[in-house]
Amino acid sequence: MASARLLIVAVLATAALLMLHGAAFVGGSGNIQRSPTRSLRIAAAAEGSSGLSLPVFEETEENHTSASVVFYFVLGLVFPVLHGFNLGLILAAIGYFLTNGGLANFAKKIEATRDYAGTVEEAGVYSVKAGSYALKAYNFVATKAKELTA
Repeated sequence: MASARLLIVAVLATAALLMLHGAAFVGGSGNIQRSPTRSLRIAAAAEGSSGLSLPVFEETEENHTSASVVFYFVLGLVFPVLHGFNLGLILAAIGYFLTNGGLANFAKKIEATRDYAGTVEEAGVYSVKAGSYALKAYNFVATKAKELTA
């Protein structure tokens, strides 16, 4: 318990030092001069754009498996109990191995999980279906966004 408190104090002290160090540079020294032509180029480039532009992906088997991995990542981000980036990465890895059949092959190799290999393969099929629906939903949003900005 004491080591946990010491760790928390060390993290807070480090954060405080970093904030103080960063606060010294917030005001700036006034010596930095920005080029007015750079801001004019950025403004000109922004005027030419039509706003939000999302690409539309064709619905192939490879795109369905990729969308399945993204679906599992987003599921990990919004999962109500352990939501976060790390859980999203873990679920994305599980989704990747489910959709590519790596998890089913692994289950077939181990004798203790050999009975569940069919269930894992079925979960992989459902994973690809979830990716298919996620890709269709994304493409729908992308086309509607293009229609609204046009």
